Amino acid sequence: MNENNPIISEVIDKLHRQQEKGLQKYGVEVKTSSNDLKGWLEHAQQEAIDFTTYLEAAIQKLAEQEQILQDRYDRHISLKNECMQSEYHDPENRLADILIHSKNASAVYQIAASLGFTLKTEGE
Repeated sequence: MNENNPIISEVIDKLHRQQEKGLQKYGVEVKTSSNDLKGWLEHAQQEAIDFTTYLEAAIQKLAEQEQILQDRYDRHISLKNECMQSEYHDPENRLADILIHSKNASAVYQIAASLGFTLKTEGE
């Protein structure tokens, strides 16, 4: 069996915890006689609808987080580009500011990549 696989072990542990939760809530184990076939199918359908709702919420949450990172990245790129303009308001710190915003943009990009996001970069 897959006892050495931590993912499988966690799934098995969760299955056992869910079974205990059901026992506490309903006072009986799941039995085929608890519902007729239609009842089991309807129950499974309701669970699948809930599952789909949870998936959609998670997908939307990821999209929101990706947009936040994209906005931060874009802001640092914009500030870097602003520093590079000939009329930059603080010429003495221009190079330092360019470096700071470049590093910050790079850091945001790396964080996004570590989370599985691919941000749009300059020119895309």
